[in-house]
Amino acid sequence: MSPTALLTHEEHKQIAIPQGDWVIRIQREYEPEGWRYVAD
Repeated sequence: MSPTALLTHEEHKQIAIPQGDWVIRIQREYEPEGWRYVAD
């Protein structure tokens, strides 16, 4: 098992992230109508 994993995205450089427990949060932004999830 590798101590890191490569995180890739077409708009950013790859980054190596270490093994472990991670919390994934969905980004939201506020608009006058209320909160909405960011969709790229």
